[in-house]
Order: sequence, then structure tokens, then C-alpha cells
Amino acid sequence: MPDFRGATLRGALGFALKRAVCHVCNTPCRECPVINSCVYSSLFEGVAPADRQIMRKYDHIPQPFVLVVNKQDSPEISRGQSYEFSLRVFGQSINHVPYATFAFMQAGEKGLGKDQIPFEVERVVQILTDGQERILYNGASSNILPAVPEKTATRSYCSG
Repeated sequence: MPDFRGATLRGALGFALKRAVCHVCNTPCRECPVINSCVYSSLFEGVAPADRQIMRKYDHIPQPFVLVVNKQDSPEISRGQSYEFSLRVFGQSINHVPYATFAFMQAGEKGLGKDQIPFEVERVVQILTDGQERILYNGASSNILPAVPEKTATRSYCSG
């Protein structure tokens, strides 16, 4: 794996996602007629939803996902060895998980980094708030299930 695996995976996701969903490839996203419903622009261009209730003063919003990689993992991954990472999505972007899964599958066919190291997506699971795993994709299936939207509760503790 390249040294900056988070940036490498993010770049691979963005490139493959745009290639998979873009209908007007030679047009900048801001000039695209479907920008408000595009999966790529929603995830990578910070296009704000038209019906938003917060951050209405801003033209762009933060990207609604975080890639989580373990920096402690060995950079050496042998053929046949698995590598795990997480994609955390926020808000309505949970609806884009199947597209992100497909994009990672496409990125695997192209390969990662300058050496274009191929990989296969073995499985994608959603970790539910109760800790259970819901399989969204496994290598034996050609279907990618949508993620289930969940609201998570937060608890704050304060002392005086």
C-alpha cells in the first residue's frame, strides 16, 4: 500500500465514482445541469442540498464522509491478505453507500497508486448502532444493498 493510504483510497474513490456516475464528463461540476442530484458532487464537491436548514450562508458544505484507516497497519500487504478500512457517511449521504461500494470495486479493477495495485472488495458491512453487522455486499453476490439510515444518540457528561 502507498504510505498515505487514506489519501490514496480517497483519491481512488473520487476518481472511480466520477467515472461511474458522471453524465457530462467534460463539464465542470458547477456547470452541470444535474449537479443537485449527482452522487459525485454531493460527496466530493460539497454541493449543499437545496432544502438545507443549516449552513445556508455557505455556497459549499464539508464533504459528508470520512475515510478511517489504521495508521498502525503494516504498509506491506501480501497477495491474498485482507485490508480493512471504514467509510463513515453523514446525513443523506448514507443513500450513496451503494455507489461508493461500486466505485471501490471499480477502483480495485484499475488498481491503487502509481503501481496500480489491483484489489477486490470482499465484503461491505454496515455496523448498526446496536453493534450488529448488516452485510451490504459480499463477493459472492452481484447485488449491493443500501445502508439503513440510523440516528445515533449522543450522551454528554459534564462536571463543575
